[in-house]
Amino acid sequence: MLRVLFLIIVGDYSRSPSERYVIDIGDRISHQSTQFGEIESGVYTLQPGMYTSTIRHIGTRPDLHLQQPDYDYTALIEPMARSKAKVTVIDPQSK
Repeated sequence: MLRVLFLIIVGDYSRSPSERYVIDIGDRISHQSTQFGEIESGVYTLQPGMYTSTIRHIGTRPDLHLQQPDYDYTALIEPMARSKAKVTVIDPQSK
């Protein structure tokens, strides 16, 4: 069975280390930034196919007393260097 290694990154990239995020890929992967304002990477194995990915905001640093989160995150799903896998992202909210 063919499997492909993927680099997955998610987190808050801003100068105000205020938020934490999770990226869910299908029902198999849930990768999260473990600290406020940190970007976390991980390598995961997936079989070729179609997966729905969702980015979830899971918290804002309470000591910042923000009126609302600023939702400044970064996320990446990318096949590892030797893989010939192709990733296509369809974002229904993209303009």
